[in-house]
Amino acid sequence: MGSRKLIYAIPWPKSLVGIDMRCGKFKKHWLTHDPKYVSTLPMSVQLQQTCISTKGNGTDLSLIHMLRSGVTVAQVERLVQEEVTQHYLHLKSEYITLWDKVTLCIMMMKMTMITSFLLILQ
Repeated sequence: MGSRKLIYAIPWPKSLVGIDMRCGKFKKHWLTHDPKYVSTLPMSVQLQQTCISTKGNGTDLSLIHMLRSGVTVAQVERLVQEEVTQHYLHLKSEYITLWDKVTLCIMMMKMTMITSFLLILQ
């Protein structure tokens, strides 16, 4: 397994894991998401890529298409921040709803146990 890269995407960043490739004959190694390596692949394979990887992080092609269509970097940044915030708030709401159900279930179990215990005492 190779290194992991952060890929900026909508609605949530992704991870890209590159596989460490080695050539025993030339004693070289590289990662499969290295742009130099990707450029050596057939164009049909290159077109299957869903992101552009650089030395640092990467960018999902949907964001690249937005920039090429005339959307400014600042607008894309605001959109990504808004999408991440909305996605986070949605997950937080789901978590709170599930937690409320769990605590209600625990409370009901405790009440049932107390009631059963009191009935035994009578």
